[in-house]
Amino acid sequence: MIADGRLAIPEPLAELVTDDAYARLLGYPSGAIPDGPVAARAREARDWFERQARPWAWVRILPIARASTDKLTLQAGPTLTSERLAALLEAMHADRLVIALATSGEQVDAEAAERWRQDRPDEAFLLDRFGAAAAIRLGAWVGEHLRATANAADLGLGPGYSPGYDGWDLTDQVDLAACLGGPGSEPTAALPGPLRVLPSGMIEPKSSLLAVFGLSSRRAAAERLWLRHPCSWCSMAGCTLRGRQSKPPALGP
Repeated sequence: MIADGRLAIPEPLAELVTDDAYARLLGYPSGAIPDGPVAARAREARDWFERQARPWAWVRILPIARASTDKLTLQAGPTLTSERLAALLEAMHADRLVIALATSGEQVDAEAAERWRQDRPDEAFLLDRFGAAAAIRLGAWVGEHLRATANAADLGLGPGYSPGYDGWDLTDQVDLAACLGGPGSEPTAALPGPLRVLPSGMIEPKSSLLAVFGLSSRRAAAERLWLRHPCSWCSMAGCTLRGRQSKPPALGP
């Protein structure tokens, strides 16, 4: 069963980041990092990450105390406001919420900032983007790991959803992050590394992802939602990272 705490993540995480994913975050056509100095510096960023970065992932499960068409109150936690999240959880009959954080770690931010100070902007940018690619890959792994763990217990895990997605204000990340380490005046002190959420909802370290997953005893309903294309939940027109789904369908099992 899914348990609160740190996840043992794949090592080395850098090897799971494909050139295709890295190139997309650098703004190049899919899989096409140019040969020459750019490719050499991109390899250096990957190598540095493998040697020096300390990525980690953490989860916490909270029962859902009350739910309405646009609000969700967690037991011993905050009230979240999002019609789309509420509809997603209702469609899978979720009674618990899994809060998950995946991050490339503070080392990436510190090293990228140092390269900027040394007037090495290309290297700083390439490292920052690799950190982002690694966080995205780690986030995907966390979702699949949680899904497999839930299924092994004959439970269903719905697709991940995050503050800042369509229909959910980014500022709710402040309350979600405060739930990660449990109650207390310093709830994030128990985490494996530093975590800071600005009032705007932005997270530090920058290469971090915070998401929630509904957990339900209705495994089939959760599975139907999981198998839909991730872009089906987003209405952002013109997104350069959009998959094959051109518009979001109505929520439902």
